[in-house]
Amino acid sequence: NSVAYSPSGTLASVSDDAALIVWNTDTGEPLSVLTGHSARVNTVAWAPMVEGMLATGGLDSKVLVWTDGPSDGPVVSAVAPRGGQPDKMSRKIQQHTDLVSSVAFSRHDNALASGSYDKSVVVWDLDEWSVVTKLEHEKQVSCVAWNPQQARILASGGGGDSILVHNTETSEVVARLTGHEDWVKALCWCPHDGRLLLSASDDLSLIVWNALEGSVQQRMQGHEDYLSAVAWCLGDDDLIASASSDRTVRLWRVSSGAQVAVASDHSDEVRAVAWNPVKTAELASGAEDNFVLVYAVTGVGSGAEAAVQVTVKHRLQAHSGGVNSVAYSP
Repeated sequence: NSVAYSPSGTLASVSDDAALIVWNTDTGEPLSVLTGHSARVNTVAWAPMVEGMLATGGLDSKVLVWTDGPSDGPVVSAVAPRGGQPDKMSRKIQQHTDLVSSVAFSRHDNALASGSYDKSVVVWDLDEWSVVTKLEHEKQVSCVAWNPQQARILASGGGGDSILVHNTETSEVVARLTGHEDWVKALCWCPHDGRLLLSASDDLSLIVWNALEGSVQQRMQGHEDYLSAVAWCLGDDDLIASASSDRTVRLWRVSSGAQVAVASDHSDEVRAVAWNPVKTAELASGAEDNFVLVYAVTGVGSGAEAAVQVTVKHRLQAHSGGVNSVAYSP
């Protein structure tokens, strides 16, 4: 499950209730409630290259691409929550035969990657609405992440204990990162350093890798149950956030590996976490308790020794099921 901020700082969330909700985080009110999936939605991401475009993936094995206004293909859903003309339409792209666990847009072109429990990663060219490549895994795929600096480099992880780094142009595996002892559940590249990759695993650890060298830069532990999501702060390369089934969001300093803050405001498993790319001291999380929480974070960008505090700004409730993914627009 997932939450995501848009590039302009708008927040999206998806849920067990099969809905995609776009929020105004200043007011705490939903802007749109969009439906198109027939079952639980696991993941959401905003497109950096196309304003207003999102992608979602679900238990129904579908990837839906949502756009402002008419799509180039068959409309799956058109919703106008405040009356008038539909504000978003969606096009279905389908190559997977099992649930879609993760979607991610490239920052360099209009490419979308989707990972699935069918043991594959599919890379799509959304300008042509065509498949660029299909990358096979030995086990289920739970997460995909594009490198922010190298256009064709994509990381993926899942049921095995290793992370694969792919060149999507050649379909080659250029690195295999081994160090976890269980499922790899989440991946995130450092926004300003394309060498550094953050991973979270069911072995209860977070690892920062030098993906070019295949070496472990930092290992962090402190969660008491499975990890579900990670996010790297765009306003502070030394600050990361993690979410876990232990009902907490935790913040960490990369340089020291120290846990610097714990937010225990959810009443059930936390499945998603995302930093606002515009208001970089804002963080969002989503949980099995049906809530999206928006936090104010102090100490962002103030140095490794600065105190970090997390305070709830808004409790967003419109979902009728657990929140699986959140994302801010880029």
